[in-house]
Amino acid sequence: MKKLSVWATIITFALLIMIIGCSGEGDKDKKDMPAEGMVHISPSSLFDGETKKLEPHLGLTSGAVKVQYEGPRHMMIVMYEIWENGTLKQKSEGLGYSIEKGGFDGEFSVSLREEDKEKKSYAMTTVFSKKDGYASSVTSIPGYKSAAGSSPRPLQQVINVSDKEEIPVWGWVAGKGSEVSDFSEPFEEMAKKVEWALLLKIHMKEE
Repeated sequence: MKKLSVWATIITFALLIMIIGCSGEGDKDKKDMPAEGMVHISPSSLFDGETKKLEPHLGLTSGAVKVQYEGPRHMMIVMYEIWENGTLKQKSEGLGYSIEKGGFDGEFSVSLREEDKEKKSYAMTTVFSKKDGYASSVTSIPGYKSAAGSSPRPLQQVINVSDKEEIPVWGWVAGKGSEVSDFSEPFEEMAKKVEWALLLKIHMKEE
């Protein structure tokens, strides 16, 4: 009986060690996982006041938003989507910006200028900026083929969202349906209703 009691004690002790060890590894995994941060985005403009009327004379279509972020992610990137007849045709990553410890407090802006009238392509300049500097990139993107008009769709309201999300911040629509699209509806819903659309999103990455 004593031997059985001793073996029972040993087995029980071993099981406790295994349980504690597994629990410790689980806690370690949780600590290694980045905590969730929040992104605060509000409407802005590349051209304000009297300068706004200069925009069409410069051959530009532009937009901007204010971005504030506090969280564990170390990289902020631009993602752009091209939609045709309600279907997503292209999704690509663009400009990346390294986030310093403490977060980001600045702006994201975009401007587009026609670069090839025959091919209907546009030079898209994207910029992350704050008081002590900026990062920019120029990307060539395919434009819309329709002869119909186009118009930008800026952000209409302040949004607060998790840094795990891809955050739509600006759109540009053209062709059929663009003249009646609702400025207040979500960007993806807008893109599904028009002949052509460009959507820009901001996404936070771990590195």
